[in-house]
Amino acid sequence: MVQQLFKKVTGIAAGALLLVLLASCVQAPEPSGPPVTLSPGFSAAGEVPLADSWWTAFDSDHLNQLVGQSLESNFDLLVAWERLQEARAVVDRSSA
Repeated sequence: MVQQLFKKVTGIAAGALLLVLLASCVQAPEPSGPPVTLSPGFSAAGEVPLADSWWTAFDSDHLNQLVGQSLESNFDLLVAWERLQEARAVVDRSSA
């Protein structure tokens, strides 16, 4: 009886594996629609400097509050932020 059950379970597992393998061979359809045009301010190379408070561009009080709480209560992040500010000050001082 155990052997029959084992054979059944093995057969079901093999069938499921076959279905998964066949489904993974399906290719996604080609994208359709007009091509996306990028705004002139977009820089794929990252040449445009990012503002320190980039999240404020979303105009979300809730997001601002969450980021503020994160910066205040995450000491590792706070230390990293202070080090970044310090590094920027050194760069500014050396380039002046």
